[in-house]
Amino acid sequence: MTREKLKNLAAQQEQLELVATRLQSCCGFFRETLRTGSQIEVLAMAKPSVQQVRDVMSSLTPESLVPQEKADLDFASSQRELVQICKQFGEVYNSTICPPKCIAEGVGLRFAVVGELAVATLKMVGQKGREYRHPVEVSLAVVSSDGSTGGGESKRMGGSRYVIGYLPWHGGLNYLHIRVEGEHISGSPFPVSVITDTPTIIAGVTRPWGSALDKDDQLVVSEFGKHCLSVFSSDGRQKKSFGTFGSGPGQLNHPCGVAFSATGDILVADQFNHRIQVFSPEGKSVKCVGTKGNGRLQFNCPVGITVHPGSKKLYVADSDNNRVHVRNADLTFCSTFGSEGVGNGQFNNPLGVGFDAAGNLYVTDSDNHRVQVFTENGEYIRQFGKEGSSAGELCKPRGVAIDSNNIVYVGDFGNHRISIFSGEGEFLGIGATRESGGAVGGVSEETNHMTGSDATGGREEVEEEEEEEEEEEEEVPIDEDLFAAEELENLNLEDMVDLEPSGVD
Repeated sequence: MTREKLKNLAAQQEQLELVATRLQSCCGFFRETLRTGSQIEVLAMAKPSVQQVRDVMSSLTPESLVPQEKADLDFASSQRELVQICKQFGEVYNSTICPPKCIAEGVGLRFAVVGELAVATLKMVGQKGREYRHPVEVSLAVVSSDGSTGGGESKRMGGSRYVIGYLPWHGGLNYLHIRVEGEHISGSPFPVSVITDTPTIIAGVTRPWGSALDKDDQLVVSEFGKHCLSVFSSDGRQKKSFGTFGSGPGQLNHPCGVAFSATGDILVADQFNHRIQVFSPEGKSVKCVGTKGNGRLQFNCPVGITVHPGSKKLYVADSDNNRVHVRNADLTFCSTFGSEGVGNGQFNNPLGVGFDAAGNLYVTDSDNHRVQVFTENGEYIRQFGKEGSSAGELCKPRGVAIDSNNIVYVGDFGNHRISIFSGEGEFLGIGATRESGGAVGGVSEETNHMTGSDATGGREEVEEEEEEEEEEEEEVPIDEDLFAAEELENLNLEDMVDLEPSGVD
């Protein structure tokens, strides 16, 4: 700004100096004429000389003699623009640590079990994006859906790494708040899906396969080995059972998937009768749809079924036809998609189906050892899983269910466990195994509850559908990503502070 002012003043000065030079030239000429010229010459030059001076002076005005620029400066502030400019400069912290750049990783940021230690790792990052290797204050808070809160503990593992641990006390959706030096880190608070590890055990069920909860939390289970459906109360008491072996109305031949229609009727995949049978809540057969075959109205061993949360259309895993068969809410034909193969959108014995909250369909592609995800119209989105027993791998997956936090639970049949993934397919952990007496069969796609058969055989009678040679059981490897370092064992529950839930003011 100063340079601009000086430039303008210099131009004004140059103009005035030019006028002064011309005046000096006129005056010099007049003096010389008066000194050396005759009277006649002086009289002859008088009038032109006066006009010449007037012409020079005409370029001068009062404004041209006043400086065009002043030395003082004025400032007009705009608070909004000033704030925006200041934000571009960055933020000021009490130390060189930059909490918004700090990164947390691990299963404990998305999934946990009530009363069990959940862990994750934390990497400290400075303002310039480099690792910050000095001690900092880390605080944790776990806020449940009812507003109560609990704390956690952190332990520095050396360098820029910390391990954090907490105990969730309430099931459902919790939020994990992680602060460094009083500021939230990147992604905080984290939504965590917390499940209870105290399932209700229902004994005496013969080869249970499918299950679904009604609006009153009554559980309907398909007994594959007894060719019937059984209804249980929420505390596990059997209320009734209906269906017998056969192919007539009300009869079943190895029933599999179970779901509820929009009107509350019970839908069941009557596998070896190659049809979908509808029962009233009281157990009376209402109708049957489908016959054996590969035509547009036919099924060939239907297994898993689920109802779209919005349209109420029925989606059926038509296993031996290697496709998904879609029926309208009134069970009239809608569409099919899929074919036999290993490519995207192809199947090799699809068994389980389930919807997430966004209306995307998850299909367990059993003999391809993967889960595929589709839109409700059958458009391929993605897949996850491959054959194996390591973390994130699957072996003949069957049932699938997705909770309200978009956590995917897969009945990993061949590995005798429940494998847990994010909706994007990231492996999160193992929910139950044969060793823990957990469920390995189906999971209910109708609710946020996991259900299935007891792999131990001690509480439910479970048989293999096909005879298989006994193989030496391999130990399922522990996901090392669950632990930050060997020092994690020092993170004892007795040493953890402020873990009991308390109310929020």
